[in-house]
Amino acid sequence: MLFIIALLAFISITLLVIILLPMSILPGATAQDEDDEPGGFMYQLKPLLSQMARLNARIDMPIYKSNLEKILTAAGDPFGIKLNGDEFIAFSQLCGFGGAFMVGLLFGFSPVSIVTGLLFGYYLPYLQANSARKERQHSIQRQIPDFLDLLTLSVEAGLDFNAGIMKLVNSARPTPLIEEFRLMIQEIKLGTTRYDALKAMATRVDIPDFTNFVSALLQTDRLGSNLGPTLRIQSDQMRTRRMQLAEEAGGKASVKLLLPLMVFILPAVFIMILGPIVVPLIF
Repeated sequence: MLFIIALLAFISITLLVIILLPMSILPGATAQDEDDEPGGFMYQLKPLLSQMARLNARIDMPIYKSNLEKILTAAGDPFGIKLNGDEFIAFSQLCGFGGAFMVGLLFGFSPVSIVTGLLFGYYLPYLQANSARKERQHSIQRQIPDFLDLLTLSVEAGLDFNAGIMKLVNSARPTPLIEEFRLMIQEIKLGTTRYDALKAMATRVDIPDFTNFVSALLQTDRLGSNLGPTLRIQSDQMRTRRMQLAEEAGGKASVKLLLPLMVFILPAVFIMILGPIVVPLIF
């Protein structure tokens, strides 16, 4: 019994360390690279997560599990292995046990510390996945206009849509957007229609602007119109949207600076200005 508890504690603490350490701590390391190595720790852990997922499958939470899978897909499998909703809950449960054990070692095994560590460890994988999703979506949002410019030039030069994407995918450095288009081309090669492949890519990326772009492409393709003008219009709209997002982020920055300004800077300024006046009055 003690051996099983110690083994679970070791696995849970190791998972917490993997989550807390950035995935890019090694040059060129990515989640996909980790997944490609069968000897990796997360890969070896997959059978245990699958066994725990069978128990979690009995819990009837389809909406919650569907949202988890949607976040993991949009994040690009941030933990190096493909997890479904039940497996991700099992992963969070192991991290919860590790969090409770670590907090108990630091602050004593009281009910408050155990519950705090359990909640912290359980929600940490979700926070990590959600952060990876937002970062990946932001990267795709910034890359879309430039990619569409190059795709427009390729299509206007005489290449068809699939050939233009293949040319860009083969010549560009790996990025989240390039990986999504590469996966789309692979699905088309395996027999999926371009309509279904584009719809699946829009679902995976889960960005409203990107979904609108895919809808415009599908509408143009359905009507048999030329893709060149549509791509150029979508490129201009995406670039305008990117500038609007940058301006919006700049406007929010001034509001976010108010709290540190009021808490740290203004008190120091008041001390420097009023200090020489107040101190002689007091003494």
